[in-house]
Amino acid sequence: MAYQLPHHPKRKEPLTRSASGADGAHDQDAQQQLMHELTRMCFDRLAAQLHHEQLEHHRAHLQRKLGRDPGTQVAALDYMINVAPDTHSQPVVIDREQLNLLLQFSRIDSMTGLYNLCTFKSVMEKELALARRSGKPLVLIMADLDNFKSVNDSEGHQSGDNVLRQVAQIFNDNLREMDIAGRYGGDEFIFGLPETDIVSAIEITERIREKVEAIFCDHSATTLSIGLASYPGAGTSLETLITAADRALYEAKSTGKNRLKAAQS
Repeated sequence: MAYQLPHHPKRKEPLTRSASGADGAHDQDAQQQLMHELTRMCFDRLAAQLHHEQLEHHRAHLQRKLGRDPGTQVAALDYMINVAPDTHSQPVVIDREQLNLLLQFSRIDSMTGLYNLCTFKSVMEKELALARRSGKPLVLIMADLDNFKSVNDSEGHQSGDNVLRQVAQIFNDNLREMDIAGRYGGDEFIFGLPETDIVSAIEITERIREKVEAIFCDHSATTLSIGLASYPGAGTSLETLITAADRALYEAKSTGKNRLKAAQS
């Protein structure tokens, strides 16, 4: 049976005090118990204290990297599996809830809640296989925010992060349940529209472009440039579709931004 970890509420202050004197010995015992609860591993007092301190640093590192606090359990699992030295000879026991957390973090872009690129490609390969068997069309879309760098430069990265989240919400509100949305990286996004021809895809993405323009027109002048590539006309593999959509996106940005361009079939 998998070991069920206790819930530890998120908090900014250290989980225990520094170890010194009688109180320090008590704290070392607490650290030892906590590390056992988090990892199901047995550490002596000194090792538990060292790992606990490193875990706090690792949790802070993950928070900076992800833009949110991952929580003690996720931070501990990532630390023990990927970072901590001299622990891999001991098994790390993960229950179903923890596994689901790790799977979610591995599949989703934490900033936007969209698929990360690796997951997007995996899902799209399956959709392409379905399109080949069914003979139905499919459209791949690359989108890039215009003037986004000026938001980061003038208002700071937190404002830039908020823009990314707002744009991702626009995607979620205007794409269909069958559609696939991911973050390509930075301020670039990627979409897959299964069972969709290029005309319908242009209608969907034009609506998204207009929403982005309307929301940010009075604030940061952030707009959206979009490149589309249809299967099978513009490409028959995921990589050729991405290349074709990226070229169309480049054309959209180089001819004035805030517009759509479709790759030639």
